[in-house]
Amino acid sequence: MNTNEMNETKRGIESLKEAVMKDCVGGENCFCETGCSHQGERTKCFHKYCDKYAWVLQRAKQYADAAGSTAEAILEAWEKDRDYWYMNYYQDCEQPPLDGKQKVHIFENAEEFQKAVDGKGFRCPYCGGVSTKPGKCDSGLQVALINGKKGKKETCNWCAGGLFKTFGKGASVFLKDRALVFEIFMPIAWEQPK
Repeated sequence: MNTNEMNETKRGIESLKEAVMKDCVGGENCFCETGCSHQGERTKCFHKYCDKYAWVLQRAKQYADAAGSTAEAILEAWEKDRDYWYMNYYQDCEQPPLDGKQKVHIFENAEEFQKAVDGKGFRCPYCGGVSTKPGKCDSGLQVALINGKKGKKETCNWCAGGLFKTFGKGASVFLKDRALVFEIFMPIAWEQPK
């Protein structure tokens, strides 16, 4: 059963807990909901799966408070979206903290977000052009792509997902109705004047 199939049968905290417990069985069957309880002891437990579980619950509560929702509802949306290992899915870069240090723009829904970006487009962090899409460049500019042949220029098609994302030049958007965070190119309407 793959992660998507598992998430279809069990949602939210149940699917996350099952995944963490499965990984813990590989060590010493050491699952602890409040975080790893074997730290400092001489055991085979070194993985920090339980710490991730506790982190996810805390972060889901943070998002629930911001959305006027419940941690269970947030976690259900995250688990439905998750299609790879939880240790990689649940990270600060995917669910940034809502502590004011990293600006996460919060909107009720996609319509409210669209009004806030004012139809002006999005700045591609790779080519610097203006894209009509928030997460995939369609500026039409020719650039030497990272994985392209040396010296050859191609039409920019940079995406906001993946390893390099937006090089820190994008924005994080949380849509309350979807309970998900999206890393997007910087909206032109939000750019600071130079």
